[in-house]
Amino acid sequence: MVLDQVTLQTLTLEWSPDSVAFAASDRYASDTEVAYIYDVHTLDRLELLPRILATYPNVLPFTQGPHAAPHSYCHVMHWTDPKHVEARLHGHTDGARIGAAFRPGDCFDLRFRVSREGEVHEISRRVLPVSNKGCEAIGD
Repeated sequence: MVLDQVTLQTLTLEWSPDSVAFAASDRYASDTEVAYIYDVHTLDRLELLPRILATYPNVLPFTQGPHAAPHSYCHVMHWTDPKHVEARLHGHTDGARIGAAFRPGDCFDLRFRVSREGEVHEISRRVLPVSNKGCEAIGD
């Protein structure tokens, strides 16, 4: 028997306190997770990461791309009130060989407050080198 396609997915949903929106975090691959806020009446969708990048372009190295983080997860932690969620962008970058030396990658944990209208405010930013224990030191 040959498997030619395997889908591993984890979808997390959470209703807003006023029940007029819900947040969805979709970990559709082992190295990627995206987050959205949906309006229940229109099903309009707000994707959080593009809104975060529009407000904080210096976050780009912590997202997936040719010169960016290979493991990047954008996840809705919880609703802070009926109009805002706390979003977490976390993961790690790969290390780099510089001549004969090797520079380890970085673990990152960035937190944002995002409104249903797409306003973004940074709450915290932690970036530490990957240790021999991986990214455990950065924690929750």
